[in-house]
Amino acid sequence: MDYGDQKSRIFIKRTPVQFQVYNRIFLNSSLFARRALRNLSHRNHRKTCVIDNRSAWIGSFNISDVHTKRIDAHPSWRDTAICIRNIGFSALTEAFERAWDGPNLRTGHPFVKQKHFLLNCTYALRKTRNSVLAERLSRARTRLWVTTPYFSPDHTVLSALRTSAAAGADVRVLLPKKPDVLGMRWINSIFYKRLYRSGLKVFLYQSSILHAKTILADDWAIVGSSNLNHRSWLNDLEVDAIVTEKHALEELKTQFIRDLDSSQQITINDPRQDSFLTRTLDHFGHQIRRWT
Repeated sequence: MDYGDQKSRIFIKRTPVQFQVYNRIFLNSSLFARRALRNLSHRNHRKTCVIDNRSAWIGSFNISDVHTKRIDAHPSWRDTAICIRNIGFSALTEAFERAWDGPNLRTGHPFVKQKHFLLNCTYALRKTRNSVLAERLSRARTRLWVTTPYFSPDHTVLSALRTSAAAGADVRVLLPKKPDVLGMRWINSIFYKRLYRSGLKVFLYQSSILHAKTILADDWAIVGSSNLNHRSWLNDLEVDAIVTEKHALEELKTQFIRDLDSSQQITINDPRQDSFLTRTLDHFGHQIRRWT
């Protein structure tokens, strides 16, 4: 394989399969010299599979052996994906084509609008996605159940969570007990401590590494690749499926309750009683949150 080619190929059973590295700054020295600072934080974080424009899988699954460990009697990662059929996938295919070109996204024509997905391929789409998410979070009045492995939200999301909790919604956040990223449990705790007095309930998933990304807000939900962190909000390419069908919402509700059975609710001491060292470390963690 030649990473310097515009399009690299691998061969599986004599059938050519094209693949592309989205951000090659660490694979090509000349690209690194020109684009390192500009593209360092840019990732294609989507996990999608569109089949013949008839169906699509969207969720948090990577192509990795961590999802098949149960074959060897080991716990696999806890992830969620959704299969969507026969609704039109032009937005997903165009997003794929743009990502195929790398971090320098093509411009010159409007992006296909799609009410079934939240995409962030352009500045306008990113702004719309973030606004829709913040509005839905703040409008929840019955339940707001969040599953995420990386919890370092910005002020807008923090404010939306507080608003729903103050309005009487059952606000719960499910996080991993042992995240796959070093130091992430500490980063997570910095932010949920700030919401504890607002009525937020935090649970730590015990059974395996939690990697799912879902939000259930009353009769609306999303399933996809987005985390509640600055990378998803500002830098990474993401895609989330919007779920409003009653049966699917019930499935997500049932799965969340099942996950809580494998989790432990945590309690937090009054943040005002934290030591000087704890406050200093939390301040440092808050400053590096954009890289989590």
